[in-house]
Amino acid sequence: MSDSTGLVSAESYDSINDAMLKLARRIKRELKVEEYLEDALDENQIFITPGAYLMITVPLFEAAHLQHYRSELGVRDSVLDTDVEMMRESIKRIVTDITSNPARADQVPEEREGFDEEGERRSVRTSLSMLKAFFRNFCNIPPFCGEPK
Repeated sequence: MSDSTGLVSAESYDSINDAMLKLARRIKRELKVEEYLEDALDENQIFITPGAYLMITVPLFEAAHLQHYRSELGVRDSVLDTDVEMMRESIKRIVTDITSNPARADQVPEEREGFDEEGERRSVRTSLSMLKAFFRNFCNIPPFCGEPK
């Protein structure tokens, strides 16, 4: 099914998909990643595209999953330590960065703006801005890259 790293072979993926989804929902609920992300987006008055959302959340859920898997084996890995406050700071750092330093494709206001529930105009950031922010902030955004510099 999986080796000591927690990686899953292509052949066994289907057989554990339900268990993975169940664990992902629990991790999502416990870590409150979406809540922290929404707070940061509201604070910066921006929206992100579905691609940008996946880029920031998938590594966090994956790190939490690997930490959970390894802890069941009795292995402690500080690189995957999913300290909630650390994650919150990383999310805040990335959202602040995509707000102030968007990718060139996101710098066209009339094409990249939307409105929130109250009718307030918000800029939209895509996965291009997310990539740019990851590049600028790597390795200061754990758990995306181990310990902060």
